[in-house]
Amino acid sequence: MPTLEEIIAGAGLANLGCNDQGTKKVLQGIDLARRLSYEESLRQGYRNLYDVLRFSADTARDNQEVNFTGDFIEVEHYPGVIPFSIRLNERDAPSIGLRTKRSITAPFYRFFISNSAGAGTLVLNVGAGTRMQSADIVDIA
Repeated sequence: MPTLEEIIAGAGLANLGCNDQGTKKVLQGIDLARRLSYEESLRQGYRNLYDVLRFSADTARDNQEVNFTGDFIEVEHYPGVIPFSIRLNERDAPSIGLRTKRSITAPFYRFFISNSAGAGTLVLNVGAGTRMQSADIVDIA
């Protein structure tokens, strides 16, 4: 499978002009890269519009790569005070702390997860093409 850099180079995206044709090429290249990454996600075993991914805090992680192409990441369960963070697409991308940021909407072709060792399990809903919206739970007494 070609790397993202090879895909971009092959799609003629090295010249990122500001005209309509350049913009069209950029969008076509991004769509191609996301499609190839989606196919890789299928090969990895991710088959639904979203998948539930669980990360045990028993083991510390330092930018562990997760090959999943998607549009959103939603924290379904956060394990107490253990710091979990992710970086979208590249290891040197800005770190996003999941304790305070419970929902991320952005296109990505992979992400990197880091955490300290501790107890509990982080549960993420990760998907593409659709986004789940959780409603407030109202207790009617």
